[in-house]
Amino acid sequence: MTNAGPPPVADWTTTLPEAASTNAVAIDKFALTSAVSLLASTATTPANYDLRDAGANRLFGDADDVVYAVAPTFDGTATVTFIIANGPLQPG
Repeated sequence: MTNAGPPPVADWTTTLPEAASTNAVAIDKFALTSAVSLLASTATTPANYDLRDAGANRLFGDADDVVYAVAPTFDGTATVTFIIANGPLQPG
């Protein structure tokens, strides 16, 4: 049996607020948990992750995006916790 790639997005859970919601507190860390086991060598590599805000124009992929650096730690099985190094994410 071979692994065909990363698990589908639906196979992840997170401690982040729901999409398109607002929050009353700043967020300085969050976690992602996969439905399958992860490799430590890839789960702990910051370059494998991209956390960004779309910026003032609300479009991703252009010059006004705000990119946040994350420092991942891994529990050894399926959960990666991220410290937002240049955060926190502000309430809103």
